[in-house]
Amino acid sequence: MKIETEFGLLLQAQVVNKDGKIKSDTGKIKAKCFTRNMAATWATILVDRIAYPYVVNTVNFNDAVVTKNLWNNQTYMINIKYPDDDTIGIVVGRDDTMPERWDNVYLGDFIIGGAGSGELSYGTMNYSDNPRPVSGGIEWTIYREFINNSGSTIIVKEIGLLSKLYSGRSALVARDVLPNSQSVSDGDTLRIAYTFRAGIGYTLQFLQLIADIWTFRSKATPIKQIDGDSVAVSSTGSWSGSYYPMSFRYGFLTYDDDRDGIILGGGDTAETLTDYALDAMISSGTGPGELVYGFQRYYTVSNVETQFKPTSDGYMNIIFERLFENRTASDITVREVGLAVNYVSTTAGNQALILRKVLDTPVTIQPGGCQTILVYLKFPQG
Repeated sequence: MKIETEFGLLLQAQVVNKDGKIKSDTGKIKAKCFTRNMAATWATILVDRIAYPYVVNTVNFNDAVVTKNLWNNQTYMINIKYPDDDTIGIVVGRDDTMPERWDNVYLGDFIIGGAGSGELSYGTMNYSDNPRPVSGGIEWTIYREFINNSGSTIIVKEIGLLSKLYSGRSALVARDVLPNSQSVSDGDTLRIAYTFRAGIGYTLQFLQLIADIWTFRSKATPIKQIDGDSVAVSSTGSWSGSYYPMSFRYGFLTYDDDRDGIILGGGDTAETLTDYALDAMISSGTGPGELVYGFQRYYTVSNVETQFKPTSDGYMNIIFERLFENRTASDITVREVGLAVNYVSTTAGNQALILRKVLDTPVTIQPGGCQTILVYLKFPQG
């Protein structure tokens, strides 16, 4: 059985003059291209992997091996402490000839931050307080202003998104060529907004966890756990020791763990954005109404040249698989599938539901039978 979910981006570019008048505006449009660095980032965070580390290409063209212990207190996309930092967050460039592709992991012609010739002053990264429900999904917006103090007009044709890695490295996780180049005269301000959009099935807490991880928000809204308790996500400095942001850590380490990873239920109440648990959780075990939960598995390759290579539908995929076995004497019907993660507060072991899908056609697992569930997290490119 295959469950598919899409995670995408919207973008908007505006040029505003000294008087605050909008000179040009692309409107909110669909961004085309995550790079393989985005998929690598989330595979690394979610899987909590130890072996076969992912490799990302940093903006200085050096490859960086990324394993779970390199994210501690070092990986964030937005940091409001550094207002004129062109190594993190939204960045801009001049090139419109390099294709938008999953493996183009740098801007074609990067515009340096500053007030010199050909430079734009990079403002503080900002973001909306919390993810918000919209028609067809959930959104969370980050934005930045760029002021032209160079003395001449600068043409912006491409934009990107940098995630800060360890040891000062930055990796481009998204790049788009603007449909219309933006002419930024001396004294004008360019405003760029990226909006993360998660489709139906994702919970509001999924984007909330993304916001917390990438911004280290000190006033994060508490996460409602699967057991109904509310626990806040860690703020700056708390991703240390053996605790990591979002992971299927327990699903990998024990055979019959139903605390995170792919989980199953028998309820059919329609999905809502505020779901924090399955409607009727099927526990792991061999007792009445229980299924034995197998190991979590995930799919990728270790060759950086083909890592997360898009499939024919144009998406990069992070694929998770789990086998469920019925060792009882009765049929068990599965009507809902969830994806749960272990997230960090001041301790490990907090479970949050990030995805819930009610099946169009329920699946019945007979005594002695097995069912494999595949969950695809899909990232658009090109």
